[in-house]
Amino acid sequence: MHRRGIKTTALLPGATWLHMARALEAAGDRAHAAELALEGREWVQGVVQRHVAAPWRTGFLEQNPVNRELLALASRLA
Repeated sequence: MHRRGIKTTALLPGATWLHMARALEAAGDRAHAAELALEGREWVQGVVQRHVAAPWRTGFLEQNPVNRELLALASRLA
């Protein structure tokens, strides 16, 4: 949804990528799950570089549960 420009107030983009990738992996579509997880990782990394001040970057990546789990999933599926 996010890559098509459709925005939702129900979930932040990172959560959308995380949940979609998890669902695809559970359904046995590992390749598509990996694609979405990697897109999500690119989004998180772009946000942290453009919008998060250096002192808070580690917290944004490691203490935010959605970001942390999305990055871990992307690494696992890559």
